Amino acid sequence: MAGDGRRAIAALEAKYRAQTGISALKIRHNGVLGYHVEVPARAADTLMQPDSGFTHRQTLAGVVRFNSVDLHEEAGRVAQAGGHALVAEAAHLEDLIAAVLDRKADIARAAQALARLQEALALFSPPPDPQQDNDPDDGDASRPQQAPQPSEDGSEGAGSDTARPSPEDTAEREQIERLLQGVREREAQRRAENARETQAAPGYAPVERDW
Repeated sequence: MAGDGRRAIAALEAKYRAQTGISALKIRHNGVLGYHVEVPARAADTLMQPDSGFTHRQTLAGVVRFNSVDLHEEAGRVAQAGGHALVAEAAHLEDLIAAVLDRKADIARAAQALARLQEALALFSPPPDPQQDNDPDDGDASRPQQAPQPSEDGSEGAGSDTARPSPEDTAEREQIERLLQGVREREAQRRAENARETQAAPGYAPVERDW
């Protein structure tokens, strides 16, 4: 309906251009005048004539604006069509909401099934490859790294401070590993509890897999 209104306004604009001989004539819209005819000030005398069928509305620097009976009627039809479109869209939205509410139980079951599927995929996904975590800036990851060569006094060469972790670093790594292990255990416990709740739910049926 909105497209029909725009085409009607465009057709009326072409009609007014042919009728007045003013190629720069345009039909515009704003919040004050609504739809109106706008022409350059130098061509406004033609529309100012009493029998032109146009009514002067506003004069600005460089342009003059007019109204007409045909444009007023067409603008009313466009506004009415827009109102009908809003009413139809609101009714359609209400129908969609009602349809969703009618199927809310099915939607909830589908969401739960997707959540269980996501957890299953996480359980069977392969662990990350440590070789892919190497920094590309360190050179060729597939090339074995040479061990630091000892110096004449028996100590290792450059980089020996980072090659051999200090006791503080070792203790910190062990603490981090214990924390990660606790997280893994709690996650496994949570998944086991979810599995028990799922099996105890009404209507639960296990899925048979040909693995």
